Amino acid sequence: MMRPIFISGINRTGTHLLFSLLSGHSGLFVTGLEDDLVTAFAENGPEFERAFVAGSIGKLYRALLAHTCLPTLKLIGLRGTRNYTHAKEVYDSTVDFPFNLRKFEDDFLERLSGPNWTGLSAAKGADVFSAFYESLALAFAEQDKPVIVSKPGKGLQGFQNALPFLQGLDAKILYTIRDPRGVACSNTKGKGDVGPVVQEWRTDLEALEAMKLGFDVLVVRYEDLCRDTGKTMNRVAKFIGVEQEDILLRPQMLGGDFSGNSSFEDFGGAISDASVDRWTTILSDKDIHRIEDAAWVEMERSGYECQNRISAVRRMKRSLLKAVRSFRGN
Repeated sequence: MMRPIFISGINRTGTHLLFSLLSGHSGLFVTGLEDDLVTAFAENGPEFERAFVAGSIGKLYRALLAHTCLPTLKLIGLRGTRNYTHAKEVYDSTVDFPFNLRKFEDDFLERLSGPNWTGLSAAKGADVFSAFYESLALAFAEQDKPVIVSKPGKGLQGFQNALPFLQGLDAKILYTIRDPRGVACSNTKGKGDVGPVVQEWRTDLEALEAMKLGFDVLVVRYEDLCRDTGKTMNRVAKFIGVEQEDILLRPQMLGGDFSGNSSFEDFGGAISDASVDRWTTILSDKDIHRIEDAAWVEMERSGYECQNRISAVRRMKRSLLKAVRSFRGN
């Protein structure tokens, strides 16, 4: 059984960069796509539970087709390529997807079904996850690798309701975090509402603390990944349990060059720290104030220093926080 490593983090925090740095390691099978199995079970758990109770391969597969990436995977398999481009008007990042669709489908169904393709051999969510990833590895002829690296489509908030279905997987989580001002800059390019972005950032950090109670989690800072790639990837390799290899320092995907999915530019397959401080020139002072006022507690806890002097809003929140801590101490 392959051990799963999930890369998680909200949009624009460097999940694709970490994904691409791990791709190519001799001991890892990196799926090369954002699968949404975790989200599917989190949002549609009762439907999957009914399929398990009924022991019906038909009900289970219909739920998988309706709520997971299986239809998209079919299209990618038929096309033979996968497009990771985020800023289509700036560059193209399309890589070959050497995937045997027929082999995957046949093996996946055989693992899920009972004898003679009747009934259901999978009894719980962990069985479906294992079958999916091992069949995918077989379709890429990488079934002998002991560790699989997957990237669910959403942050850790999507994991919480799926927890009952993940039991038995012995999974680890690599969680990418980035300065919320940088996240807002990448998402809005200085022209949109930063409010929803910073709220998602804060909420996902709350989910992170909850996930640490049930999973082995390594937090990877986007800024460290860009500025001190060697040291950061050495930590990642040790956490996963694989040897450090030079290929961990070079972005690629499924054996091909990977240009990244930056909102602003094509880095040409290299790692750049140009995006780390870009928010200082893109975001308005008003937006920076708004982010810092909303998230200063989580920013300080995560090692991100506020740029502006303490505002009236933050002074009030600090006073309230101190009062609560004092009350609890008594």
